[in-house]
Amino acid sequence: MKKTILLLMLFTVTAFAQKTAVPGELSIDGKAKASIAPDIVTFTLYVSKVNKAESEALKQLNTELDELQNFLSKSGIPLKQVKIRNFSVSSAIGKKAAEKVYIASASLSAKMQLDYKQIEAVY
Repeated sequence: MKKTILLLMLFTVTAFAQKTAVPGELSIDGKAKASIAPDIVTFTLYVSKVNKAESEALKQLNTELDELQNFLSKSGIPLKQVKIRNFSVSSAIGKKAAEKVYIASASLSAKMQLDYKQIEAVY
């Protein structure tokens, strides 16, 4: 009885250990890696202006954003690829406890094809 159980276990283990192969078919397993250079670049510029007057902080922020857009346009980056985001105005207590200041901020981002000449012009 012990020999029969032992033989059955041996046949079972042997059957599971064998791979099932189809005649005329070859199986290959493997891994591969590839490295490619990036082709799109995204950059973001954050701008904030602080002033005692809210309207002056907004005016300074808009002036700065306009100048940055003009600069990027002259650098060869189309304005349709430049987006202004995260526009906000907040107030805070200034260095002096009774002084209230306004903070106007925004981010300017662009997504474009990778062109080293344009990137150098931006830097």
